[in-house]
Amino acid sequence: MNRFDLKWIRGDTYVYNIIADQDITGWKVFFTVKDLDDNTSNDNYALIKKQVVASGTSATINIMKEDTSGLVEDSYKYDIQLVSPDENTVKTVIFGNISITDDVTKEVT
Repeated sequence: MNRFDLKWIRGDTYVYNIIADQDITGWKVFFTVKDLDDNTSNDNYALIKKQVVASGTSATINIMKEDTSGLVEDSYKYDIQLVSPDENTVKTVIFGNISITDDVTKEVT
């Protein structure tokens, strides 16, 4: 498990490619963002929650502009977890804080 802090611009998009050293076909990959002081075990209060299913040795998580546009300029916590198809194995592969900065350009059309 590795710690890595992120810096995001509100309203931007991000792509994270998860690469494993073994076949993780069928594993669920979760990307979850919560308030720093949220210590609940209930992910229903997550600010961002993405779930994808891995294929081969990789999975791709897409964070869309709609996911980040509602976040206020602040710090949050996140993690990325892999869960085996039988749900007996859970691995947190990375975690850390996300700092959100307000975007400067508001009109993109």
